[in-house]
Amino acid sequence: MAPGISVTPGDEVVDAESFVNEMAAEKLQPSNENSRCIILEIFAGSARLSKACRKLGFEAVAVDQTKDRSEQFPIFQIDVTDSRSLNDLESFIDVEKDAILHAHFAPSCGTASRARGRPIPGEHPKAGPQPLRSEVFPDGLPDLSCRDQERVDKANSSYSATVCLIKKLIGHGISVSIENPKNSFFWKYSDVARLLESFGTQHFSIFHHCMHGGKRDKQTAWWSWNPRDAEQDMFQSLALQCDGNHKHEPWRPYKDAHGRTVFPTSEEAAYPQLLCDRVACILKDEALRCGFVFSEDLRQQILEVPNVASRQLFTTQPKGQKLRPLVSEYGKYVALLASTANDSEVQSFLQKLPKGAKVCHRVLFPGGVARDDMERKYEEVFQTESWRNGEPCEILQVGIPREPADFIRDAVRKGHPRDIIAQVPQEIRIVVQSMLDGDISGRFKSRAAFLKKWLKRSLELKNEEQSLHQKLPPPLAAHS
Repeated sequence: MAPGISVTPGDEVVDAESFVNEMAAEKLQPSNENSRCIILEIFAGSARLSKACRKLGFEAVAVDQTKDRSEQFPIFQIDVTDSRSLNDLESFIDVEKDAILHAHFAPSCGTASRARGRPIPGEHPKAGPQPLRSEVFPDGLPDLSCRDQERVDKANSSYSATVCLIKKLIGHGISVSIENPKNSFFWKYSDVARLLESFGTQHFSIFHHCMHGGKRDKQTAWWSWNPRDAEQDMFQSLALQCDGNHKHEPWRPYKDAHGRTVFPTSEEAAYPQLLCDRVACILKDEALRCGFVFSEDLRQQILEVPNVASRQLFTTQPKGQKLRPLVSEYGKYVALLASTANDSEVQSFLQKLPKGAKVCHRVLFPGGVARDDMERKYEEVFQTESWRNGEPCEILQVGIPREPADFIRDAVRKGHPRDIIAQVPQEIRIVVQSMLDGDISGRFKSRAAFLKKWLKRSLELKNEEQSLHQKLPPPLAAHS
């Protein structure tokens, strides 16, 4: 069991293995017939995670009740506490189940926060938000005001909907994860506690946000379950505790320019960008393990997904990332060994590379790695100044853009995108080629042989054909 996380025994405890066997009667491996791979982010908020996944080639779907907090990413507006909206989301999952790789949930912890009730320096003890739950009453304190009870009921409905959706997703063989503060009462809510009792708490990754690009030492719990490989914790590499080698922003509430009290917890609601990038890379590795395909250029995409963009290529090329570039962006990749919490060194390294170089993939190693092992795996290996053998680190794959001459040479060799898409089957190509280059007498002989073959066959089947027609019912026989 994860430290600091406990579950409340309840009724209707379901064995996880039995649940998966019953609900996922068909194969657990996702289908990659059309190479679509969807990441579903529910309670998306800023949608930074969805945006990071899209950059890696995923089809990301962000779901939230409102789009107000979204950082320029489309939000599928769904209120999971509304039964009709919840049914719409469930229908989407049922339709796209073969393409969905993973679903992540980040339910609001506003009513479940233990920070409620903490005194604000210089203010009356009752001036700040007051507790709405407790260890004894994780579903809500008794005798709450009407307004507070309404807030708790709304949150409880969203928590129960989360459990319902998670069971459906696991039943379809889709991996899931939930994020909330480590000490949140969310984990003790009755439906959530029963879910954890059913599927176990061994797949909890506890980490400090400051180790993933955050400003403060916020402790987060990240629970996951992967029915494709129930023994492994997909996100175990995230479990990084603060190493004490950096400064933190204070947790003390402060007054803004308008005299309003600002709680730092609100500033920590959106995931740090570095955390989103790392999670996206973990999901990319899982997608590749499951057989999903991510094309580097348009030619690969056309081969893997027939008719992916015929209409656009023959008219105007669309905006966005639906189509891959004709020529792959990077000419080579190098590996960089970096400490886990010093992203500034990574940025300094990138500035020394050709313009356009960027981090394409990340893999965390909480237990560290040996440089010799990495040099056997990668062609070129660099390291940041603070990296040390055997200490927690991250291996970054950095893409180096092609040289202009190399880019133009490859573009000329591949031709116009329309030439890639405007292709005919091999059989038709052979016929067209023979019409253009073959001699006329040979073509006549081939046609005569073809007609002779099938005329002979029709004579062989004549008696059987007449016998069949005689056995047909009168209405059919009259038209035969």
